[in-house]
Amino acid sequence: MSRLLLILSFSFLFCASAQACTFRFSFVFGQVTNGTLLAASGESCAVTTTRTGSKTVIKSVKITSPPKNGSASAGPIGVTYRSKPGFKGNDSFTFAVFGDGDAGTNVTATVQMSATIQ
Repeated sequence: MSRLLLILSFSFLFCASAQACTFRFSFVFGQVTNGTLLAASGESCAVTTTRTGSKTVIKSVKITSPPKNGSASAGPIGVTYRSKPGFKGNDSFTFAVFGDGDAGTNVTATVQMSATIQ
């Protein structure tokens, strides 16, 4: 599968680190954003965020609503999703990205991911 690189106006770069998945999403701090993910059944799909030129520093990521048909775990700057082995269909989960904005303000972005498992 090809990898998707997406550069946002906030200068955050998103890339899939596993070949078993592709994803598309962007976020703006202070807003709720929808994203999509396509993954192979039972395979890990890692989504990492990297700051590129923005003054906002990503501090942490937290799963706020776990998937029903798999698992999602948060790391310092990303999430990893894995469906239950053999599961095929749709799943979803939500995560929040926390950062330090300009002038030391705390900022949060929420990403609602819809996953299609093949």
